[in-house]
Parts: sequence; structure tokens; C-alpha cells
Amino acid sequence: MYLFYVGFNDTSDLRSKLVSLSTMTLNYKIKNLKEATHKINARLVEFRVAVIPIFCFAQDVVHSAFHKRL
Repeated sequence: MYLFYVGFNDTSDLRSKLVSLSTMTLNYKIKNLKEATHKINARLVEFRVAVIPIFCFAQDVVHSAFHKRL
């Protein structure tokens, strides 16, 4: 137990340092989550910009080819 308290004056100092550390860890995880969400949203925008127009064009081609057969 002695080694655990080395560098700390009392338990309140230890408690405040642990709370500070856990707050920093939580803030870091929230920051990483926000960055990951931003990257996912950017990829979704890229997907919409790139894939949906191609899908619409292919749908128009198939639709016109179907009407030409009739």
C-alpha cells in the first residue's frame, strides 16, 4: 500500500488526481469519437456524390433500353 501513495500528500490529493486523469481520459475519448464521426460523415458525403449519380445514370440507361425494346 505504501508504494501506491508515493508522491501524494493525502487521499484527497490522490482522489483529485484520479478524477483529473479520468476526466482527461473521457475528454480524449469524446474527441476521438467526434473525429471518427466526422470522418464517417465525410465518407458518406463522398459516397453520395460519387455513387448515387452513377446509380441514377444506370437506372436511366436501363429504363430507356427497356422502353426501346417495347
